[in-house]
Amino acid sequence: MCGIQLTFILGADQIVIYEWNTSPKTHALVQHYAARCHDNQRSCKVDVINWRLPDSVSNNIWYNGQSLAIQDCLYRQMASSRYVVFSDIDEFLLPHKPANWTELARTLKRPLSVGFQFQSAFFDPSALPLEQPPVEGEIGAAPSRSKPDLMTMRSIQRSKHFSSIRTKCMVRPYEIFEAGIHHISKPIWAHLSVERVDTEVGFVHHYRKCFDMYGMNCAGVVSDSTIQRYFDQLHRSVTDAWKQLAGIL
Repeated sequence: MCGIQLTFILGADQIVIYEWNTSPKTHALVQHYAARCHDNQRSCKVDVINWRLPDSVSNNIWYNGQSLAIQDCLYRQMASSRYVVFSDIDEFLLPHKPANWTELARTLKRPLSVGFQFQSAFFDPSALPLEQPPVEGEIGAAPSRSKPDLMTMRSIQRSKHFSSIRTKCMVRPYEIFEAGIHHISKPIWAHLSVERVDTEVGFVHHYRKCFDMYGMNCAGVVSDSTIQRYFDQLHRSVTDAWKQLAGIL
């Protein structure tokens, strides 16, 4: 639920969820969002795609059809969305200079660019802060933010190095012929390009423990509290959502 609320705050006006092997509570949650946002009185919209593939298919296709889901999403949004961001449920594309995705796309827009590729960093949810935060009431102390416990807001310790393999993309779907999980396979015309974005502008926050695989260097961590600029918005949004979910979860 927090992930959906944060994604809207970052700039999404529509979310497409590919639901596979979810618990009854999670299923009830996403169905609630789908029903709530299909109302014309609301600006948000959540579409839920049933991705429970038959065993004969899922056992013989890469990672439960993740590549197929990316392509399916690309073509579904081709005629209706100016930009599409592909991500997993534990990932968030975070602008580090622009305020949101709209400003980010405007900043990066180039005549021949059809997509933007973002590197990723790992934020370990179980890691303790590198420094002890000041006690509330001391000079320079931040207001108490103990409630609600928002994992994305308290996880501010990330890998020092970035992954240039586990990248994710923001694309103009009507100009992409084929998309992969971590890259753009083929623009619709050969002269169009995909730009690799500098991490100072933005990168993917991946909320999981760092693993030394696919060339990732997990040595060293740094503090990065950029995401906390959305704390107040997310706090209000999550609090409102919890009230609506009181009879569901």
